[in-house]
Amino acid sequence: QNGEGRGGFFGNDGGDFEEEQDNMRLEETKRHMRGMEQGIKMIKKQLDRLLKKKVPVPADVTALITELEKAATSIKNATEETPEVEAALDLLAEKGEDLRDIGPMLGVLEQWPRMEKQITKRVASIKKEYARQKAAAAKAKLDISAGSADIDAALANIEGSFAQAKTDFASGNYEEVMQALEMEVFSALDDTQDAVQVLTQSLQAAKNGKRGLAEAKRHIGSFESQAKKLKAKGSDTIVLEQLIMEMNAKYK
Repeated sequence: QNGEGRGGFFGNDGGDFEEEQDNMRLEETKRHMRGMEQGIKMIKKQLDRLLKKKVPVPADVTALITELEKAATSIKNATEETPEVEAALDLLAEKGEDLRDIGPMLGVLEQWPRMEKQITKRVASIKKEYARQKAAAAKAKLDISAGSADIDAALANIEGSFAQAKTDFASGNYEEVMQALEMEVFSALDDTQDAVQVLTQSLQAAKNGKRGLAEAKRHIGSFESQAKKLKAKGSDTIVLEQLIMEMNAKYK
């Protein structure tokens, strides 16, 4: 009778203790789930923004979010540990880490249309200004081959890198896209724009120099004419002629 009493006593208490432990584990799991729920909410907001902007999202991304949200809801609403809850926990353990990679990827997707438009616009603007300066140089008969060779090469590299970035984006290599744009496109665009600006300034300086030379030649011619008239009248023009000779030497 005592043995049966002890057996029944320990058996009942053991079941209660086990159930209490299960409940504690479930509540602890729910507390840990709050971070996951916040992450899912943030990703869904990003998805909504992309949808409004009509940016296509890979089907596997939306499928993963649906799976994770369903699993999280199943755990959140659970009152006891069941096979369904265990399956939901297994899913979160297996695929929950993927949630961290989705945010940056969606960030690239969201930024891509703006970046593509910005790069296309900047390349077109630089090429337009560059073509204008080359035409001006040709008209002024100025040799800019040294500077233009570097600009031509830079533009070719930028357009090649941009084309590769588009290919990577289309194939889903989003991390490579951002690295390529930052290192090989945006930075190179700044450098090339600076180079075109330097070319513009050099051409302006050359034009100013040409105008200055023409003005100097006109003044020297005027002095030569005046010297001849003075000499014809019997004036001593030796010093004046010496100065004109020096001016001609500097002009040349």
